[in-house]
Amino acid sequence: MQTIRFINNKFIDKNKWDNCISHAFNCRIYGFSWYLDIVCKNWEGVVYGDYELVFPVVYKKVFFLKFIYHPFFCQQLGPFCSQSNLENNQKAVFLILESICNRYSRFDCAITFSMSTIIKSIVDTQKLPLKIIDRVNLELDLKNSYNNLISCYSYNHKRNLKSDISSYSWDIRKITTEDEGYINEFLSLHKNYISVKAGLKSQNYQVIKTLILSCAKKNIGLLIGLRNNASKLVSCAFFVSDHHKDILLFNASANEQKINHMIFIIDRYIKMNASKSRYLDFEGSNLPGLKRLYSGFGAVEKNYIHIKK
Repeated sequence: MQTIRFINNKFIDKNKWDNCISHAFNCRIYGFSWYLDIVCKNWEGVVYGDYELVFPVVYKKVFFLKFIYHPFFCQQLGPFCSQSNLENNQKAVFLILESICNRYSRFDCAITFSMSTIIKSIVDTQKLPLKIIDRVNLELDLKNSYNNLISCYSYNHKRNLKSDISSYSWDIRKITTEDEGYINEFLSLHKNYISVKAGLKSQNYQVIKTLILSCAKKNIGLLIGLRNNASKLVSCAFFVSDHHKDILLFNASANEQKINHMIFIIDRYIKMNASKSRYLDFEGSNLPGLKRLYSGFGAVEKNYIHIKK
């Protein structure tokens, strides 16, 4: 049995860590060291062997106690495995979970869709003191032609797409660091219409901006926006490329509009990427309104779990 180590992120071998994430069968952008460094102040890695299996742990300190919490903008974490012989190695995963439970008094973490079944089985069979909550996530397979994809849209989405938006103009950019003005416009729109209901504060928006700029540097960020006839941005979505999928990470629309512009924006993305070997991950669909919006594009559930102690 390989050793299990808890390593503070300052001392993690970032190349080995990111290589494990990159080659993991359940690879997610949220697990990369550069992403974790942006979204949280304190994190450590549970490392199995020579980085064959890793588990990022995001924690807060309260006096002398540390407890795990799930950070904003980081939908799914949990164990990531770069070796196929460890994917279903319940003993290795159990030892990691047990070690985390023994180390932390409180535990709050979301687990990737691909690892949910094995984690559920371990918690049940080993009687670990963890509560499991099912979470909804929707994904759309883009391999089919646009005509085939749009045929699976809901009646309401098809009706909405017949609305006249000829007075609006598209602003579509594979963003670079030179697009900071556009990024600031999007953040302003998001802050005006999303911040209160999402519980986001000024420091959260600094994190969002840093994330988007980091994605721009890595050439993995896309902004699709609609502007009115006064060139004001009224609806916009930020997509980030994550290996074989794109994640709808942030989006916002001015709520005074009668037309649902976000349907047009997502449809535009689908039209741009139809017939490709990619998935669109809608990144969160637990709210009934969001679930209805995203499932209206023909997306299917790829649910994950939330575990708590």
